Amino acid sequence: MSIALTNENYYSDQANADYMSVSQFKEFAGTLMHTACEDVALKNAKGLIPKIMTTPLLVGSYIDSFYEGTLGVFKKEYRDSLCTKTSIKAFEKSQDPNDLQLLADFKKAEAIIEKTTSDALFSEYMSGQKQVIMSAKLFGTDWKIKMDSYFPGDKIVDLKIMRSMDPIWSDKCRMKSDFIRYWGYDIQGAVYQKVVEINTGKKLPFYIACATKEDPTNIEIIQIEQKYLDDALAFVEQNIAHVLDVKYGRVAAVACGNCYWCRKNKKLKAPIFMSTIVPDNGHGDKEDPSVHEAMMSMMNDSDTVNGASQPANEFGGFGAFGTFGTFGPAAALTPYHLFGDAPTNE
Repeated sequence: MSIALTNENYYSDQANADYMSVSQFKEFAGTLMHTACEDVALKNAKGLIPKIMTTPLLVGSYIDSFYEGTLGVFKKEYRDSLCTKTSIKAFEKSQDPNDLQLLADFKKAEAIIEKTTSDALFSEYMSGQKQVIMSAKLFGTDWKIKMDSYFPGDKIVDLKIMRSMDPIWSDKCRMKSDFIRYWGYDIQGAVYQKVVEINTGKKLPFYIACATKEDPTNIEIIQIEQKYLDDALAFVEQNIAHVLDVKYGRVAAVACGNCYWCRKNKKLKAPIFMSTIVPDNGHGDKEDPSVHEAMMSMMNDSDTVNGASQPANEFGGFGAFGTFGTFGPAAALTPYHLFGDAPTNE
């Protein structure tokens, strides 16, 4: 039987073992727009990977704690990470809190708080009941949720602090994605909506209250439309059985080979073939053979470029920059023309 959830034990290893959460699900299954690492997810679920509060996480938690009304407690707990060393030494002598000076990242957090609290609509959407915990059985397992700003019978709002709201390149889908589906906030909205509905009988709209770390800070209140929530819930339903099998040891976890944990612990066993790193064509298939044939044809049929005879250069191509150089018909045929659109600002 699952433990009764409280603010004190919500993030505990026991709660994570007893319940599925949106963050845990995404660690196992990824999102509609990016993949995950089952091996890391399983280790996290078992409490085997130390939880490290990185600076980006601390900035988000700083702002979260402000809206929870616990910023004072947070500042005391993480003082050494938030403030300059010089100001900490001064405070230890004087015991005057005014001596403490925030590091630049947390001055930015203060600026974000000032921006969001000065906006009437943002403040309105963040004025609901704070950190409301609910649980429900969904797709054969117990789920837990914790809502940032809950308006019973009206709406659910979750606070997100982002680097920016720009689209993000998805290697999984070979296209750019909105940040909401890339990070799985649609999945969060879908599960939160369903758990609240199971508990109250009300299906409520889900909103993201987003603020960025840009200078100046950008803010938006974004409603995730029902069609996206429905798609996300279907993704959960399709993947939850396998996630549970991995979590409870019925199926072996698969390491992705690309994440921080996998790279850190990587041990080579044998060489690999180049064909294993050829990118797919955007449709889940490896390079079309016709692409290779076209490239070879250009290299072998290069007596002329732009109608003029060209001597071979020292690199085996023709013309001033070779077959794949700047001039001639081959100039239009770059790798990204062959394999799909490239990210432009990643």
